[in-house]
Amino acid sequence: MSTVFGVSIFLVFMLFAAQLLLGLYAESVVGAVTFDAAKTVAGANSIDDPSAPARADVAARRRLGRLGDGAAFDWAVSDDAVRLTVRVRRPPVLPGLLPDVRGPIVRRVRVRAERVR
Repeated sequence: MSTVFGVSIFLVFMLFAAQLLLGLYAESVVGAVTFDAAKTVAGANSIDDPSAPARADVAARRRLGRLGDGAAFDWAVSDDAVRLTVRVRRPPVLPGLLPDVRGPIVRRVRVRAERVR
């Protein structure tokens, strides 16, 4: 009986560790993709193009993979900066087994716009 209990506790801790590591990896990927998308739109060739955020949105969703399917992109493009907020649902290790108590991944980035002089 004690062996079954010990193995059960070990498996629960392993699932918790896997969930934590997967969440940290997802946060890192979302942060990098958010910055890259904002930097692309803030580039000298794209800042005046009204379709640049839509193209960067498609490219970012493709880079996020399955996380990008439910991602929400909020763009704010002005003359001097590009602001991007991305919200993504945290990926579960085993859907429905462990409740998501931390909420979605939210990354906000502000990048200065580049202008050719």
